[in-house]
Amino acid sequence: MEKKLYVDNLSFRYDRELVISGVHLEVESGKFVGIVGPNGSGKSTILKCIYNGLVPETGEILIEGKNAKTIKSKEKAKMLSVVGQENSVPFNFSVREIVAMGRTPHKKLFEPDTEKDKEIVNAAMEQVGITRYADREYNNLSGGEKQRVLIARALAQATDFVILDEPTNHLDISFQLQILQTLKESGLTVLSAIHDLNLAAMFCDEIYVLDGQTIAAHGTPEEVLTEELIKNVFHVECAVSENTHTGKRNIMFISHTKN
Repeated sequence: MEKKLYVDNLSFRYDRELVISGVHLEVESGKFVGIVGPNGSGKSTILKCIYNGLVPETGEILIEGKNAKTIKSKEKAKMLSVVGQENSVPFNFSVREIVAMGRTPHKKLFEPDTEKDKEIVNAAMEQVGITRYADREYNNLSGGEKQRVLIARALAQATDFVILDEPTNHLDISFQLQILQTLKESGLTVLSAIHDLNLAAMFCDEIYVLDGQTIAAHGTPEEVLTEELIKNVFHVECAVSENTHTGKRNIMFISHTKN
């Protein structure tokens, strides 16, 4: 199967503090891959290194077999779309205008939107349930509404590969499920940092577990989300069972343990 992403020996430090070290991960085409780990373990740092938000100290990053360092910004924007944790926008655009920005990599400078562009933008807004907000000002939306707008913008970008950093932040449980289900059923390749282990178990084909600045485990949710690993990495006692409705792992948290 084609590899959308190959990362090897990735390291990064903020000033003198080593944040991630020797990270290796791969994402195959069409897979939904999650990165989980405690707060501060480096999930966002890995993603930012991949999409050029940060420059790593060491490591090789290949996107569709091409060295990420040599890919021009516009070309990369046609290969992958990104939804980060920060959702501020410097100017107050309408929701429709924000989503339409996803079409920018496919257009020449000052080229007007075509009917196809408008259809793609409308479809993206419909997918995440924000059509009724199309003419509202982005800065007047709630945090959860803003997050859905940014996900719609990523969908309108029409890439095969989407990187998301905690995509369900600010969303209530209904929209968490809707967004992740939409991405899962889209056939897109997805790499996402996920905070909620039950959501990771439900939607991810593979999971990378971060602990101590590097990858502590990798495999299917059934392979890595065990009571022992969760206790060792997250310092939480839990009971892991099979969800009778979904057939996926179900994690019931019991108590915090001492580090």
